[in-house]
Amino acid sequence: MNRPSPRMFVLALLAVCIIGAIWPVRAAAAPTLPELIARLEGLEAEALYTSRTLALLDARIVGAEHRLALAESTLPATIGEEVEVLVAALAADFSPAMSERNDRVTSARRDHEDLTAELNVLRTERAGLAGKIGVTLEDAYVVRAQVAEAQRVRAERIATVGAFPVTGPHEYIDSWGFPRSGGRSHRGSDILAPKGTPVVAVHSGSVTPGRNRLGGLTVWLDADNGARYYYAHLDSISVGHGRVSAGQVLGTVGNSGNARGTPPHLHFEVHRPSAVNPFPLLNQMVR
Repeated sequence: MNRPSPRMFVLALLAVCIIGAIWPVRAAAAPTLPELIARLEGLEAEALYTSRTLALLDARIVGAEHRLALAESTLPATIGEEVEVLVAALAADFSPAMSERNDRVTSARRDHEDLTAELNVLRTERAGLAGKIGVTLEDAYVVRAQVAEAQRVRAERIATVGAFPVTGPHEYIDSWGFPRSGGRSHRGSDILAPKGTPVVAVHSGSVTPGRNRLGGLTVWLDADNGARYYYAHLDSISVGHGRVSAGQVLGTVGNSGNARGTPPHLHFEVHRPSAVNPFPLLNQMVR
């Protein structure tokens, strides 16, 4: 059996190092905009809860400090008063008045110790919460900036490729050219979704709602990018004639027109200026 030479071993080691350096590393998926918004809402809720807890702690601290001040006011403040207390303690067994004073001072000392311990606990707890809310607010600041950046990127993508016309669970296939009744062929894409699912403008532009025999409730969107988009078989329309912004709700998914009796879906067309297959564009649109 031939043993590998040192030169071959070194070459193999170099090859492994080179491959390891150029091998694509799968990076962790960046959080989506909904995930970032949920994270921000969680941090803001946590900060609000902590701030309210801090307010309650502050009120308890103020009350404990007030009771501590009252307890301190009954304790001996000078050497002379300390001597009087000592005399009262010695004479407590012989004088009811001395006994009563000794009891008051003893009770005040006990209260003072208890309140001091309570204040230490409250102040320690408050310091911990103050540190926690500081970290939470810093995290929220970072996530808020991430949300703003994600929204900016999303808006740029929508301006380029458009917003997906259905917001919610949906399914669709490339049904361009499928045969239809009367010898027609399918000139759009059918996006199946539960009845009542919102339908939105894919781009900013002007809309014209309408109704016809085949499409039922419909909306034409003349977009600022020069294309025209047709929405059909809607269950309801929530806009009138006029301007809309990308992502604005136009109506809801249904099965009106000649789609009556079929599963609810949006019939979606793209015209530039004649009809083109919407399927490739739908695959790129921002959800």
